Amino acid sequence: GKEAAKMGMVNYSVPLKNLRKETLKLAKELLEKNPNVLRGTKHAIRATQDMSWRAAADYLAAKGAEIKVRDAARGHDAYAEGIRQFIDEKAYRPVFSPYVGAADGKTTEKGGKPRASAARKKKASPKKRVGKKK
Repeated sequence: GKEAAKMGMVNYSVPLKNLRKETLKLAKELLEKNPNVLRGTKHAIRATQDMSWRAAADYLAAKGAEIKVRDAARGHDAYAEGIRQFIDEKAYRPVFSPYVGAADGKTTEKGGKPRASAARKKKASPKKRVGKKK
């Protein structure tokens, strides 16, 4: 639980009495996402960990094309919508960089910034978007 969070093995921990409720809450969030984008992201994270930047960029371009083909086969273009959901709207976001322990014992992302998932217990505040409005 807490020790695993300190070590960076998990994004966050919850008390056992809240585990079912928090698990269902996270599952509902994931069910709202495009399954092809989630699948592609999961595979991409695993596949690109040991690749050079150039090889990873090529892999990600191919993975994006694969998702577009799968969506087209289903009769709609959910690729852009799935990417928007996953990147622009999500409150839960996998952290791609390793964690390092902060002086106060709280887990942070590399670079010392507090983890986004640590703020999950509080309602995540909306981020300001820079650029064009939709």
